[in-house]
Amino acid sequence: MARYTDTAISNGVDDTLNCRVTVYFYRPDPQPMMILEYLATWPEATEFAAAARQFGLLVTFDGDMRPGLRQLPCRSLWH
Repeated sequence: MARYTDTAISNGVDDTLNCRVTVYFYRPDPQPMMILEYLATWPEATEFAAAARQFGLLVTFDGDMRPGLRQLPCRSLWH
């Protein structure tokens, strides 16, 4: 499932890292889930979320970026 908030800015052509992408990995045991956050462009975030949904991952994206976030791995795959 992919979710986004209206704080993310969709412009379709800008290559600016303007989204925080959060990926939730659920675990089958009682351990807490793993949560990873990345920076991405709006198009990368939407493409990644659509691909991740096919594997049952929950992905959210919004405009709440913080210093220190890494870029989404393999960015060229999500253009």
